[in-house]
Amino acid sequence: MSSGKQQWMLEMMESGGRALLVDRHTSKVYKDPRNDDWPQLLGRIEPGTGEFTTYKPIKEVLFSMDAVLKGDQAQLKELFKRFDKDGLGALESRQIVDLVREMLELKAEESELSYLGALLDPSGEALMSYDDLVSTMRDCINLSVNIRSRCKAQLAEPLRPLASAVQTNQEVLKNLYRGFAAGDRGALGPQEVLQVLRSALPGGVSPLAARHLLLNLKCLDLAGEARISFKDLQQVLRLVQVSAQVVNALADHSKLMHIPETAGSFLCTGENQLI
Repeated sequence: MSSGKQQWMLEMMESGGRALLVDRHTSKVYKDPRNDDWPQLLGRIEPGTGEFTTYKPIKEVLFSMDAVLKGDQAQLKELFKRFDKDGLGALESRQIVDLVREMLELKAEESELSYLGALLDPSGEALMSYDDLVSTMRDCINLSVNIRSRCKAQLAEPLRPLASAVQTNQEVLKNLYRGFAAGDRGALGPQEVLQVLRSALPGGVSPLAARHLLLNLKCLDLAGEARISFKDLQQVLRLVQVSAQVVNALADHSKLMHIPETAGSFLCTGENQLI
């Protein structure tokens, strides 16, 4: 991820009569974009075997969760009991992610799962009972529904207090960020970003604001690495202050950047935009 100028080379390939794009550095395969849309991640070619693994975006994961909750929850209850090996009736954040991955048969990299884990448990410290898990899933599902149905000005509302607090405490936050990200190219994972914000801001971060922030950061994460720089964080929150027309990752993939075709490849160059 980067909030500044960058180059991203994708090579053309054909599979089953479909025109696709592949990133040779990560083996990830993307849908051929049209009308200035960003390439959409479809999956990954497994090194060595050449097997194609399909990924589900978080939006689809939430929709799949919704189907489970509206149907027979017997499988979910059984999985919960199986993951609750100590019999305490509660699961930790990582166990919750593993449960959801198994329940929905997800094939995803750790980077994708890190967003999912932070979305389900923004505090990173929750011990969830079965009822807590169902309630949390419903909260995330309702958020995705609201994002699709509400206007863009309303979408920015939960992030405005956070954006103001970050600006007021910017130097403290920046120093903490550097300490957490030391030795990791100045970037943090989704849960680590929330941890820094909780440590630096007197009022902390509400679960709703955290989830909105995560989905906006996910929109900027073109490489799918789940590594967020301080500039990435600043960019998302600065856009909230400048305009109420913030586009959430699940609400609108509007014209982020033009991708010109060049001799059998696509070269993405420019600055990411959320508005």
